[in-house]
Amino acid sequence: MIDRFAGFVALVVLTAFTVPMLTAYKNMLIPDEIFWAVGLSFLLVGILLLSLRWSASTPAFRRIPRLGQVQTALRAVRPTKEGLLLFAAIGLGTNMTVIISAFLLGRELNPLMDLYSCFAILPLVSLLTFIPISIAGWGVREALMMSAFALIDVPATDALAVSIKLGLANLALGLIGGIVWILLPAKDVPGEAPSQVVMGHSDRSA
Repeated sequence: MIDRFAGFVALVVLTAFTVPMLTAYKNMLIPDEIFWAVGLSFLLVGILLLSLRWSASTPAFRRIPRLGQVQTALRAVRPTKEGLLLFAAIGLGTNMTVIISAFLLGRELNPLMDLYSCFAILPLVSLLTFIPISIAGWGVREALMMSAFALIDVPATDALAVSIKLGLANLALGLIGGIVWILLPAKDVPGEAPSQVVMGHSDRSA
């Protein structure tokens, strides 16, 4: 859970800084203030998520059971400088892989799909695919890619092709990882408390 949370927080923070990059495209009809406002909103969300270890016990957050589980997992980890740097590196590295992959796939189709545009668009697209309205983001990612790259005059067919290739690459990596996870023997982590005990302690302390 911690690795997924770190990746999500890194994606939120990355989106906060990359969305304003779209202001460089002056041919768009969307005012620059909209992109700055979206970036600031994501930055505030990122700060809120980073403080979840201490703030999830507030009355407003206690109504969301999932946040309680994340808080329990976060409190079970002792934050160190090395650990925080590792989580940041994993989260940013994962999202940078998606951006660079989109750039490598798109540069042969359209010169407008350069590294700058992929940095500006891909984090937002990846973040919005977390909305649980499709299976593994299929359909949502394609619609977002076509809409976002249309803002910089990239044809919908080119954006759709890159999106499908990204989806197939993620599917292939997921299948390989799943096979490896199934074949490898399970190992107990020394000193790790069972989830029932951790959750039970959290419930009593609440």
